[in-house]
Amino acid sequence: MKLNNITFSNEIELIIEATKIDKDYIELEKNINRISDWNKFIDLSYTHGVFPLVYQTFKEFEDIIPQDIFYKMKSINLYIVKQNMLMTSELIKVMNLLLENGIDAISFKGPTLSQMAYYDITLRQYSDLDILVKSKNIKKAFKILNKNSYISKYSSELLDNKYLYDISKDMALYNEKVIVELHWNLFEKRFFSLSNDFNELAFINTSSISINNHNIKVLSIEFYVFYLIIHGSKHYWERIEWLNDIYRILSDNTTFNYRKLFNYSFKLNSKKMTATSLLMLEKIYNLKFESEVQSFMKEYSSENIIMDIFNIWNKSRTEKKDNLINIDEITFILKFQDNYSMKIKVLIKLLFQVKVDDIKANNFKYLFMYYLTRPIRILKSFILR
Repeated sequence: MKLNNITFSNEIELIIEATKIDKDYIELEKNINRISDWNKFIDLSYTHGVFPLVYQTFKEFEDIIPQDIFYKMKSINLYIVKQNMLMTSELIKVMNLLLENGIDAISFKGPTLSQMAYYDITLRQYSDLDILVKSKNIKKAFKILNKNSYISKYSSELLDNKYLYDISKDMALYNEKVIVELHWNLFEKRFFSLSNDFNELAFINTSSISINNHNIKVLSIEFYVFYLIIHGSKHYWERIEWLNDIYRILSDNTTFNYRKLFNYSFKLNSKKMTATSLLMLEKIYNLKFESEVQSFMKEYSSENIIMDIFNIWNKSRTEKKDNLINIDEITFILKFQDNYSMKIKVLIKLLFQVKVDDIKANNFKYLFMYYLTRPIRILKSFILR
C-alpha cells in the first residue's frame, strides 16, 4: 500500500487490512505470506492497540499462519478478553457507586467505547477506566472511591487547590484490579484556549449505552468523535486503534451530524486536527464523505502532517522518555494548531507547564509562582540526569 508517496511496511499494511470492516481476503492472504518476523508483527499489532481485531481476522487464515504463532496469538487474546471483562465489571460497579451517591458521571474510552464502536467489550484494548465528573463533585467522588478500596498517590486535600483544575485534567486511583482515571476536564488547557463552558458541553451532549444490562452514560456520538479526534491528534496518532475507533463509529452511523463536529472544532480552534483526521480516515480506510465534509477537509487539512504520522507508523516503536520537555510531542502539537497565534500561545503553555507534582510540593498563593519555578525544575532535571 502506497499513500502520500509513503510505502507502508509489510506489518503496518497487514494491520490496516486486518482492521477494515470490508476485508479484501486475497490481499490479506498476500500480506500474511509476506510477514517474515511474526514476533515483531505481534508486538506491533499489540502496541497499536488493535490486537483483538487482528486476531479475529486471522482466525479465518489459521491454515497459513505458523501453528506456534497462532497459539501464541490465541493466548494473548484470551488474556485481553479476561482483562476486559474484569474491567467492565469494575466500571459498572464504580458508575453505580457514583450514581448512588448523587454524582453525575460519564464513562468514556475503555469498555464503553469498545461497545459503541465494535459492539463487543472484548474487541478493543484498554488499560484503565476513564470517568468524567464535574469539577464541583470531584473531591466527593475521590473520597467515595477511597472508601471503596481505591487509593491514589495524592491526597484528597490536593483537590482543594484551585490551580490544580487549570493545570491538569484528571487524577488516578487504583485497586488491585484496575486503574480509574477520574477526570474533571476532557481536554488539557495547556493544549487549547479553553473555557469551563466548553467542558460543560460534555454533560449537555450525552447519550447512554447498555453493557451487561446496565445503562451507562456516555458522550453523544458527535461530541465523542470530536474528543477522539483531539485525543488522537494530541498523541500524533501513534496508535492505529484510535483511528479505527472513529472509522468504526462513522461507518455505522449514516445520520452522523458533521456540522456539529465542525462547530466543536471552531470553538476549540482545532479545525486542522479535525480535517486532517478525517482525511486520514479517507486515505487509510477509504471512508466516503459528502461534499460538505470534503470541502472542510480541503480547506483545513494538512497532507504534511499525515506524511509525518505515516512515517512514525513505519518506524520501530520505542518507549517514551519521561522528560520535562518532550520535543516530539511539542513539535506535533504545534503543527496541528490552526494559526501562528495559537502556536505561540500553546508553545508558551507547554514550555512553562505546571505539573501536579509541583502543586503537591509547593502550596503557592498565586499561580504565577508555579510558572516562575519552571526554569529551576528544568535545570534541576538536567543536573540530576
